[in-house]
Amino acid sequence: MNSFVFTGSNSKIFQGSFNYYKILQILPNITMRMFQNIDGVFTQHTLLKHFGSFLRDYSDINGTILVSNDSPECYALYLYDTIGDQKYSYLNDINNRINSCRFSYDEKFIISSNEGGLLILWRSIDLEELARIYFLDSVNWIIITPSGLFDASSGAISKLYFSAGLEIIDFNQLKNRYWQPGLLQILLGYSTESLLEAPAFDYVRLYPEKELIIDNEQLTIKLKNRGGGIGKVSVYVDDIELIEDARSSVSDSSRDQLSITINLADYSDKLYFNRENVIKVIAWNAEGYLSSRPDTIHFIPRIRDTKGTVIDFSPETDYTRPAFYAVVVGTSDYSGTAIDLQFASKDATDMAHALEMGAHRLFGEDSTHITLMTTDDPNHFPHKKDIRSAFENLRKVKPKDVVVFYFSGHGVNYGGQNGDFYYLTMDARITDASNLNDPYFTNFTISSRELTDWINGIPARKKVLILDACASGQASEDILLAMNTKKDVPASQIRALDRMSDRTGFYILAGSAANQASYETSLYGQGVLTYSLLRGIKGECLRIDGGEEYIDIKRLFEYAEDQVPRLAESIGGIQRPFARGIEDKGSFDIGRMELQDKEKIIISEPKPVFMACTFQDEDQLYDVLGLSDLVNAQLREITAKGKAAEFCFTEGKGYPNAYQLSGSYSIQGNQVEVNYIVRKGTERIGDKFSIQGDKNYLKELVNNLLIDVKLKIKGKNE
Repeated sequence: MNSFVFTGSNSKIFQGSFNYYKILQILPNITMRMFQNIDGVFTQHTLLKHFGSFLRDYSDINGTILVSNDSPECYALYLYDTIGDQKYSYLNDINNRINSCRFSYDEKFIISSNEGGLLILWRSIDLEELARIYFLDSVNWIIITPSGLFDASSGAISKLYFSAGLEIIDFNQLKNRYWQPGLLQILLGYSTESLLEAPAFDYVRLYPEKELIIDNEQLTIKLKNRGGGIGKVSVYVDDIELIEDARSSVSDSSRDQLSITINLADYSDKLYFNRENVIKVIAWNAEGYLSSRPDTIHFIPRIRDTKGTVIDFSPETDYTRPAFYAVVVGTSDYSGTAIDLQFASKDATDMAHALEMGAHRLFGEDSTHITLMTTDDPNHFPHKKDIRSAFENLRKVKPKDVVVFYFSGHGVNYGGQNGDFYYLTMDARITDASNLNDPYFTNFTISSRELTDWINGIPARKKVLILDACASGQASEDILLAMNTKKDVPASQIRALDRMSDRTGFYILAGSAANQASYETSLYGQGVLTYSLLRGIKGECLRIDGGEEYIDIKRLFEYAEDQVPRLAESIGGIQRPFARGIEDKGSFDIGRMELQDKEKIIISEPKPVFMACTFQDEDQLYDVLGLSDLVNAQLREITAKGKAAEFCFTEGKGYPNAYQLSGSYSIQGNQVEVNYIVRKGTERIGDKFSIQGDKNYLKELVNNLLIDVKLKIKGKNE
């Protein structure tokens, strides 16, 4: 005997032995040692002509036995019914032994693992392969369906590729047609979103060859058809789209060769003068699903006088500092009262205030320009035409300037797999996405495609978009009810925002709550994403350099990605925000904060906040026991409990009104006596406190110390 499985009711055992199995019945009134065979004899069935078969699992629902064959002659997976008839089989096309395989808890799926670490997901009723899951390391993974749909961790995308003859094709080049965010959740039924409708990736229709030439200010792009046609040709400067499609006509797609000439002087407002600009060109196949790798060429525009003579000007002599611009929009009061929100306008006002303080310190007051539009301010209402006008006013900014866009309010997703995300302006009265079929309704929405065009019209190279949206349309509510779980950013919205990031080359952070209850909560007094950003700016994730504290956009976004799920746990709202532009773009600062600025950011603190503590041996004058690290580690562990945590821990320096422990200790033999004080901000809580413990049981000492601290704070507050 080499294997056995029980039925779900434990009334039968299937005993496997190389190439056959026996069915044994367990009678209800005898012990497990006493088996009685069915009808007085063991029922024996031959499985395979090859030795090496193992029984792996049994499905009560389907009445099938899962069997793998581990013989080198035939690595395979089989489904048998209980009388020995083979129902379905799969001959492994990977030369690795199947280590294990099991039915899922609901018996709808089978998961198998191979020696090489490959996982394969199957449909249990017919052994149809649904997807393969590869693990590159402990963090990075990729999942691919037989038709070519894929999803992956951010780190895996850059490491994997397809090959078509001698052509290497990155996964990023295929994502326009085959990238399905949340693929595994959809396959397993945890999301009601539909899979992308795309033909199987069985034949590669290649994009054209490219050659780039620059002569003076003329860029020439020469293209040669390689069988896939000549699709759109996109031109970028330093990852920012200059031209979405440089072809003169769609009919150019069928030509064998095509030459395109672009006068770069026409785009001088978006170029750095007398310094290097990286011009990037991406070409697509005619069907528009496969893009080329970018070809780049460097270009240095020259400043000329009115006679056309080049002026000798070095960029190093340009001492003007970059300027900071922001367009901040918050919509709480919509047309009518049916979809009004409580905190969206407040969120926008609070964010504008925080951005302004940070920008004043870093860029200077004269170089800080913030446009705030909320439904709380009748002089600056966020009608669509006014928002568009604010974007148009930014066309005068310089490439070295920094621009931040922030939107809070309602958002909906519409248009299926290649649809758009829409922000609803104040004139909207309903959130039902089906109304987007009505051209009149689009007067009250801003689509991600419109945002892309508006943003690409702004010359600044460093741009940031933050969307704190309440996606409370009926489709979102249906998905939430169907899943009975928290809400991720929808796959269609992820694809829409990803297209924005590709075309604009900037940072995007978006949260999409499932409904108004999860978007707004009295616990924090504002949207969860905005709350996390304000906490970060207030001090929890500032970058410290030379004693100064800076708002680093990469650190801020990573902090929000980490904090939003924890904050949302208590209200069942956003599960995970969406971010793009972090992995492959250099970070930059959007502000500098001082203590007096941080104190002006007023946010709700439903739980006490603790900063890192410091302890030292009173004789040695350093922490010989490592007590500081132990206490801080315990504070982090408590914070990680989420909703059940009694307080929060921050690594930030000088977080306003946070609690902080400091003290010293003495050691006599194994006995440790700790003397400590508690401060809230600059205020001392009570006198010096003491607690004792054994140095061999420091974890117990730390637990008792924090219990003592909690009692002291509670007594003070009462």
